[in-house]
Amino acid sequence: MSGTEFPKMLYLGDKESYSYQIANNADEEQQLRKAGLKDYVDLPNHKTQKTIDYDSLTKDELQALITEQGKTFKSADTKAELITILES
Repeated sequence: MSGTEFPKMLYLGDKESYSYQIANNADEEQQLRKAGLKDYVDLPNHKTQKTIDYDSLTKDELQALITEQGKTFKSADTKAELITILES
């Protein structure tokens, strides 16, 4: 346990997306830490989204991604044109 100043906020998640609870005494702090909550400074950095290698995808897969993103394409678009749409 760290420090004796209360109330104390403890966090769960990462530095960009987290929840917190407040410990009002040492017993509450101990329970929260056992549940996995920690000081903000000890939270991991936010995990960035994995980049997709569009070149390794098929035309059908690229078209599905475009549709998921709410964008449009022409059925005659080439793979390169589909990738351009995804990257815009």
